[in-house]
Amino acid sequence: MEKKRTLLLVGHSKTYLSALTEVMERLATKMDVYPLLQKEKIDWQNYSLVLVDISMIAAYLDLIRWIRDKHPSGRIVVISPDPGWKQARAVLLAGAADYIRRSDDVNYLTGILQRYNQDPEVEAETGGDL
Repeated sequence: MEKKRTLLLVGHSKTYLSALTEVMERLATKMDVYPLLQKEKIDWQNYSLVLVDISMIAAYLDLIRWIRDKHPSGRIVVISPDPGWKQARAVLLAGAADYIRRSDDVNYLTGILQRYNQDPEVEAETGGDL
């Protein structure tokens, strides 16, 4: 049996968190939620996937680089409420593995995150989402 991946959400809203919680239940995956202010206390090596909702983070490129520096093998998926190609390019160059549209659509989120849950070698495949 495949070991399920652990996910971390940094910077979130309560509405969006409920959709992500439902997705994690569907995927039988544990999700820990930490506020951005606690980033120094997180043991980043415990996480194979880091979800970063940049809607609540001003210096998101610095945060992505910081996470990448702390956990080079971790996958960072950036979630944006207002995606655009310039922002996508910037976050991917900063070290994110993927950049997706923020959505409360549980089926959409399940489809994207299921790929990361099943295959640790998955590469960014949602570029057409912009």
